[in-house]
Amino acid sequence: MCAKVARVSAEGSSESEMKHLLEAGRIIREGGTVVFPTETVYGLGANALSPDAARKIYLAKGRPSDNPLIVHISRVDMLYDIAEDIGSYALMLMDAFWPGPLTMIFRKKDIVPLATTGGMDTVAVRMPGHKAALKLIEAAGVPVAAPSANISGRPSITSSRYVLDEFADSVDMIIIGEDSEIGIESTVVDMTEEVPVVLRPGKISQNDIFDVISQGDSEKREFLDKKLYEITGNHCERPARSPGMKYRHYSPKARVIVEEPGRSALEIMNEYLELLSEDGKPVYEDGDIMVFCIEENAHLYGEHSYIRGEDSSEIARNLFTSLRMMDDMSVKLIISEFFSGDELACAVMNRLVKASSNI
Repeated sequence: MCAKVARVSAEGSSESEMKHLLEAGRIIREGGTVVFPTETVYGLGANALSPDAARKIYLAKGRPSDNPLIVHISRVDMLYDIAEDIGSYALMLMDAFWPGPLTMIFRKKDIVPLATTGGMDTVAVRMPGHKAALKLIEAAGVPVAAPSANISGRPSITSSRYVLDEFADSVDMIIIGEDSEIGIESTVVDMTEEVPVVLRPGKISQNDIFDVISQGDSEKREFLDKKLYEITGNHCERPARSPGMKYRHYSPKARVIVEEPGRSALEIMNEYLELLSEDGKPVYEDGDIMVFCIEENAHLYGEHSYIRGEDSSEIARNLFTSLRMMDDMSVKLIISEFFSGDELACAVMNRLVKASSNI
């Protein structure tokens, strides 16, 4: 198989771009696979209502078939065709965050095959905040199952430079677009509990979600926080129902170590630079170790520094491409500073820990 390749802007509004999107929609409708850009990361799409099409996604990614796929829709009415028990909280979150980087998990209808949901009775649904992606889904005329477009376990793809390398021979069509605006996958929130529970962090936080639902009512917010604690035991990450959380993810070829309390990135770097083999030679040579750091700390690591950005938005946008670029540089060990601050920073750290040797 050799994929057809077409270039489309984020708007996808020109006549030639619409022709490409219509063709991609036809391919999905007829059971084929298409890689396409979104505002979060590139997705690998197929007909969510076809078990055979879903299996093609798992095959192309090398993904375990019990890892559920996120279903993408272009209109809210499509949600009612595939999901049940869509309550008032969900309506409030749709109004606030759709189209956008929020995936909600509902009880599925029978029309959604178990092949799409990883054998589960729930379905994860998102409406992407990317106009060309929405036009593609509309052209397909069916909900589109689309996990991140990367070989399972590897860093997600946010730049077109890596799409062809990974999927040119394993999908039917590749839509090349602009680099992803956000750079990490969507927030995943479980809507089957008494209150919405974030399973996978992203740009939209648990606080953002509760702010929308409570609408400034302090008693309502207190109730939501109490129920969240009862459901999770103060542990919001519950991987069973959430796509992309069951297995090790986001890993470059290099080993990744994240600094932790009592063991700074600088200490880890020096420890590994001093390692000697049995014959007394350094285990790591020049260029083998890079430290993923913020700009103000780059001087600490000298030639081993790899600046990841100045704020959480820039760091998130560059994260996966940075990991892949360090692979291109044949880096053997990536050491990451622990980045703290806002909720997006926490989502970045979630991805780095998932990629690391710390787990």
